[in-house]
Amino acid sequence: MGKRRASVSDNPSKDREDSWKKIFKGLVDMIEDQQRQLESLAEERKSLEKRFRSQHDRWVFDVKLLEDHISQMTRDSRIKDIRRFVDNAKANLIISMKQKEAVMNKLKFGQLFFTLQKLANLFPLCVIICI
Repeated sequence: MGKRRASVSDNPSKDREDSWKKIFKGLVDMIEDQQRQLESLAEERKSLEKRFRSQHDRWVFDVKLLEDHISQMTRDSRIKDIRRFVDNAKANLIISMKQKEAVMNKLKFGQLFFTLQKLANLFPLCVIICI
């Protein structure tokens, strides 16, 4: 009579096993893919950590450099202030010395003028005495 057709449902346990194998293979592939993604993310994280550390080190270096620069500028400013103070003190000393010299010259001139007046007063007497 007729041949029986080979159907897919001839061996239901085989079909079920194949179906589970496909599902299991899909799950294994998915887990392997996730594992690769995790490894890639771990490598990327290490790379970012290294980059962040490097950037942090550069920032620390820049901060120290700027602090040193500010410190140097502060020292320079203090030195300029001290120089200004010394220059003002020198100028004040020179001014006071010149004022003292002027007073001394006035005194000398006053004494000289007084002595000259005495001589002028004595000169007529000398002329009278000498004649």
